[in-house]
Amino acid sequence: ATATEVPATATAVSTATAAPPTATSEPAETAVPPTATAPATATTPPMATSLPPLSGSGGGAIAFVSQQEGVPGIHIMNADGTDQRRLTAAFDAHPSWSPDGGQIAFSTRPSDIVAISKIDLATGVITQLTDTEYDEERPEVSGSKVVWAEFDGNNYEIFLNDGKTTRQLTDNDYQDNSPLVFGDDVVWTGRSGTSGTTASQLFLYDGTTTTQITNHVYSVDQVWKSGDDIVLQRHDGNEYEIFLYEGT
Repeated sequence: ATATEVPATATAVSTATAAPPTATSEPAETAVPPTATAPATATTPPMATSLPPLSGSGGGAIAFVSQQEGVPGIHIMNADGTDQRRLTAAFDAHPSWSPDGGQIAFSTRPSDIVAISKIDLATGVITQLTDTEYDEERPEVSGSKVVWAEFDGNNYEIFLNDGKTTRQLTDNDYQDNSPLVFGDDVVWTGRSGTSGTTASQLFLYDGTTTTQITNHVYSVDQVWKSGDDIVLQRHDGNEYEIFLYEGT
């Protein structure tokens, strides 16, 4: 099951200890021009008709992965477990529901390579967004935009599809992972060197430039979005704490 929003209590956390934003030495990342990909391909969904909306009984709806048909596929249901529906069944995983509830992005394995697809819940149409020689992982969707991490043969980089073209946001020696997209902004964690030897930091792309938000000896472990704010989990040397970044 995937949570679709950050608990409201997260926004009450003090921002006193959040590191001030520092301009990253990686602005060259944003100079990477949008890279056109093969046209997105719409595929026939496994249902004969469009999906009527879920009732939301139990307080909302949930997207999850199940092997009820023998292979992992994306399913949805009401929060109370009723009205379970299969959306896909082709070795699919990591569903991410758009904030407006209209689309779900997910990773799929049509061959030996993991790709990124999205499904329009009003029509049931599935569109494959990527078709490369490397694996793409853990997509996140907001409106027409989908962001994901992709292995380039050396490390993971961040890519953004705006519904028409795909832009590579990073091109560095970092391991860039866990991207989130909201409006024009994309945030992700990046770690230089081998995992465990350096701390992962938080980066923000605002549609034009990239800014390093944190600069700390301890890694950022989890990132969430709450309204216009960024919520992150980081170790402080003794235990894990929650921090709030409000853009200043």
